[in-house]
Amino acid sequence: MGDLFKNISGSTIINRPRIEGALSVLQQNNKADSVEALNKLVEFVEQSGNKEAGELTEELTQELAKPKPRKSLISTIWSGIQALLPDVSKILEITDGIAKLAS
Repeated sequence: MGDLFKNISGSTIINRPRIEGALSVLQQNNKADSVEALNKLVEFVEQSGNKEAGELTEELTQELAKPKPRKSLISTIWSGIQALLPDVSKILEITDGIAKLAS
C-alpha cells in the first residue's frame, strides 16, 4: 500500500516506492555512487520545495527503475532539474552520480 496524502497544496512530494524501485535497480547494477547521488538529489529537491523539480525527479526515478533506462532522457531530465535548481550543480556527489547514469 502506498502513501496517502490529503489537503496538501504547494508542497513537493516525491513518491518513495518509485525511488526505492530506482535505487534497487541501481544497486543490482552495482552503481553505488549513483544510489548515493539519487538519494541526495531527492533530499535536495524535497528541501527546495520546488514542485516542478519534484515532478522531474519523479520522472527521473521512473526512468531509472526501467531495465534499460534511456540515457538521453536521463540527461534531458537532469538538465531540467539543474535549470530549476542551479545550486544542485554545486553538489559534486549528485552531479557526478547523475552524469554517470546519462553517459
